[in-house]
This record gives sequence, C-alpha cells and structure tokens, in this order.
Amino acid sequence: MNVGIDIGNTRIKVGVFEQNKLWQYFEFDEFWQLHEWLKAQSHIRHLIVASVGRYRLEDLPTAHIPGVKMQLSHESELPIRITYHTPHTLGVDRVAAAVGGHTLFPEHPVLVIDIGTCITYDLVTEAGEFPGGIISPGVRLRLQAMHAFTARLPHLEWSIEEELPPLVGRSTTEAMKAGAVHAVVGEITFFVESFKKDYPNLQVILCGGDALFFKKQLKFHNFAEPKLVLLGLNRILNYNAKKYT
Repeated sequence: MNVGIDIGNTRIKVGVFEQNKLWQYFEFDEFWQLHEWLKAQSHIRHLIVASVGRYRLEDLPTAHIPGVKMQLSHESELPIRITYHTPHTLGVDRVAAAVGGHTLFPEHPVLVIDIGTCITYDLVTEAGEFPGGIISPGVRLRLQAMHAFTARLPHLEWSIEEELPPLVGRSTTEAMKAGAVHAVVGEITFFVESFKKDYPNLQVILCGGDALFFKKQLKFHNFAEPKLVLLGLNRILNYNAKKYT
C-alpha cells in the first residue's frame, strides 16, 4: 500500500491508499504522533512526504519500508510539466493539489482553488502543463489585517460553521465579516469567469479547510475534494514507483 503524508503548518494529514483508492485517512496535531503511527505500520510499500514546515522525510522511521521513499520538492519527477518561472519557490502543497486535479480530469483544463489561510488558484491545462496561478488572502487573514492595520477595528474569529453574513452589516462585527466573506465569494467568481474566457471547458475543484463552506455560496458548477493534496501525492508516488522499481 501507498502512504502520502502532508505536513502543514498546523496539522499533519495522512492518506493510506490501496489500488489508487483512499482507504484510510488520519490527522495528527503533533509530529511525534505521526512518528509513532508510522513505526507501527508493517504493510507500507511506498511513501511520499510533502512538507511546508521543518520536518522532512529523514526525520521519520522508514527503514521498514521496502519501496520508494520520497520527499516532494521542486526537483521531483512529476506526471505534469511545471512551467512556473520560479519552481523553487512553488509550494509543494500547490504542486500536489495540481497533480490531484489533473488526475481527476486528465482531459480538461483544471483550476484548483485551495481555500484556507491563503487562497491559491492553480491552473493545469488539458496538456498537463502547470503555468502558475494566483495567491490571495483568505477570510481570516482579511479579518486579521483589518484589526492589525487600523486603530479601532476589533480582532474577530471566523468559522465555516457560521452562516453567511448579511450583505449589509448592522454592526462593526457584521460589517467586517460581510466584507471578508462576500469579498472571497466575489473574488472566486470573478477569477473563475476570467479563466473560463480562455478555457471554456474548465473544471473547477475546491479544496482546503474552507472549501465546503464556499462551495455552498458559489453559483457556478464546481467540485469539492478536501483530500485533493493526498490524491495528488499518491499519483506522484505511483509515477515515481513505476519509473524506479
């Protein structure tokens, strides 16, 4: 079986794949929890790690894994072609999500929208080329910026469990949340419409922690796949396993 590990800034996500199907999914808060879990697994054949933090493949117990063990980087061999001008600055989570999107729709151009702390929009053409995308602040960053760079606007929390705020905020809290949340809805809608002018048969995939909230607010057809990064990691792992085993 294959294991893909996505080590983010706050959480660690693990996907266990059997015959290209996501068989098990785990989340860990601490690196030691992943370390102990991995030591106890006896049936892993191939392993891939994508990390945006300080932990890397060499920090994990992998001696018992017989097949490919790889750390995703800008030097990794991929089933898509990266034409980004600065590939060494391209986040591995963006790469994995792009590969995941191309895996789901290999004959269509795909726009992967990862909605979390930041919002990333990444395009993969139907030819399997990744030219780049867009990065903008997510809802929480917008709220944080309003508080940090003004004298009197309050610090606010926001959760995807909340209702869509009214368009006309009748308090400062409502007005700030309306500005942040509705702006994201409008931004996503604008970018998708703009991309579709050049790519009429574009498929749109939402992922990230806030994806399910915004899926309900968007008026155009889209797919939500919260585990898209892990699907992409598994595709990259299989691609490398076939080349080197």
